[in-house]
Amino acid sequence: MPGGYCGTLLEVDLTEGTVKKCPLPEEKVLRTWIGGAGLGVHLLCQNIRRDAKAFDPDTPIIIMTGPLTGTKAPSSSDWKVITLNPWLEYHPVCSQGHGHFGARLKHAGYDGIIIRGKASNPVYLWIDDEHVELRDASKYWGLDTFETQRTIAVNHKDIDNISVACIGPAGEKLVPGASVRADKAYGANKGSCGMVFGFKNLKAIAVRGTKSVPIHDLPGLLETCEKWRARITEFKGFRRSFKEPAVFMAQYLARGGWIPFNNFLDADQQVEWGRRWAEDVVRWKITAVGSWECDMKCHHDTLVTTGPCAGTRASGYGPENFEGAATMIGITDPGTCLAMANFYDAMGCDPCDAGHLIALAFEMYNKGLLTEEETRGLKLEWGNDEAARDLFFQMMNREGLGAVLAKGFRKACDELGRGAKDMIMHVKGVGHNDHDLRGLGLLPLLGEMVSGAGPTWQGFFVESAAEPDLGYPKPLDPNIPEGKALAGYLSQLKKMWTDCTGECWFASFGVTDSGWLEPLAVSQATGFNINMDEALLIGERLVQLFRLFALARGFKKEYDLDVAPRLLEQVPGGPAKGRAAGAHLHRMVDEYYALLGWDFENGMPSKERLAKVGLTDYTVGRSE
Repeated sequence: MPGGYCGTLLEVDLTEGTVKKCPLPEEKVLRTWIGGAGLGVHLLCQNIRRDAKAFDPDTPIIIMTGPLTGTKAPSSSDWKVITLNPWLEYHPVCSQGHGHFGARLKHAGYDGIIIRGKASNPVYLWIDDEHVELRDASKYWGLDTFETQRTIAVNHKDIDNISVACIGPAGEKLVPGASVRADKAYGANKGSCGMVFGFKNLKAIAVRGTKSVPIHDLPGLLETCEKWRARITEFKGFRRSFKEPAVFMAQYLARGGWIPFNNFLDADQQVEWGRRWAEDVVRWKITAVGSWECDMKCHHDTLVTTGPCAGTRASGYGPENFEGAATMIGITDPGTCLAMANFYDAMGCDPCDAGHLIALAFEMYNKGLLTEEETRGLKLEWGNDEAARDLFFQMMNREGLGAVLAKGFRKACDELGRGAKDMIMHVKGVGHNDHDLRGLGLLPLLGEMVSGAGPTWQGFFVESAAEPDLGYPKPLDPNIPEGKALAGYLSQLKKMWTDCTGECWFASFGVTDSGWLEPLAVSQATGFNINMDEALLIGERLVQLFRLFALARGFKKEYDLDVAPRLLEQVPGGPAKGRAAGAHLHRMVDEYYALLGWDFENGMPSKERLAKVGLTDYTVGRSE
């Protein structure tokens, strides 16, 4: 077995209540897919029926690490949750988490977990080096994510050395956007993967590991990692996370026009809101929190000391969570924004999904399109955080308006009518990553549209930071469309490669020389001989696999163009006033298709391109 791998997968059958240990695929497969997203999505394709649904008992959940996860490589904390998406049948879930969970899984001796079946009662998986078993989780069912993690670790009498990846009430109640959280607020947020955990009655996976990851060339790897960390420290772009927690970044994002207010209707609030945030954030008691081998520590543990939510303790990353949870419904007090993000973290839910549904209801109410009778007395006035929490509980309990919203974007808009389809903020009928995609430039919206795992970040940020290893020594002008499809394509290949290695994207995104340092580190860990060109080829192999998955499950090109009308409009005000991606997107999508060798009409990769990446005759799913 090559270095970097433990050599073992856990296979869990929840229906039978059994766990067995199985070998990783042969070295040829590992060399092809490396790990993480690549190996995980490949295993998903080989382990599903072609017509499988997310809520079929035999649909697997795959937890996968990469060869660098748990090593001394910088920010080598990445773990993936890979399964089927309850809302987008033609895109798999491929959602990433950080913290210490992935490293501890490797240190226990396992590269990943494949979970099938459905338990008759709530269970959790307990992994303690060689000892692995399913245990009853009835007493944890109903607890929020923070309580679940703490209580399981306390009950195993080792709170400092156990990581717990779990769902909260949102996953148990199958709320859109339900996520899987670990190590406080670190989480796999995208694709509503927590709904699949909840359907299977899988509350948590708890792991303690005491071993080290085998390394092919440890001295060489340590030398490479030292050079790599030096480059990360030299980074001069927008990211300040290695100097201060990301919670500080909100003021800079507001100045750039990235923060959406009032369901993307009001961009003028950003400058004043950013000023207030800058004033308040320095008064809070903030502790930076990092993942395994993380130098940047972009998460935080914060005691809010200002505003009506003073006394609230919040953990997490920050910007995207409090946007979907708070500014999207008009909350302007910084402390309340952070408290609302913490609420979603505790519930185990991505506010980019549930929060967008709630923001839709707020907009309709404020336009006089929803009555208080329909909201069961909730006054959904902009900025009413208590009403937003109450509406979230309505969604969980399938009560009143919440019962409609819990049906997801498409069905909720059909049932509500009254122009709801033009007000819901979505890409492909689900929530997109927050930030005002119009304010970010042209590339992030393009990236959300063509991402192979549903709307999520797969590169496309060359307007925000340089990518010198890809030929972009400085960020591109966000207002100029020429050349953007190529920049997006190249940055996607680099990001997809990183998603296979076990690294956090922030260790390579925009970092000079990461294009060759990361492949060198993987080579030294595994014994494989991978250079930058092959790393990018592996990244494209994964992009093409995502496309083959989509086509096998009914994808049509028009789906890549299915976005909220408001996202195509000019930014109405604020720092990015007048910027609009809509006029350029159709052309940019076609340019992107051409770069990947995809047919302009149906999106099918050419035979020549599939041969180039080694996917000739690749089959997605079983026919039976």
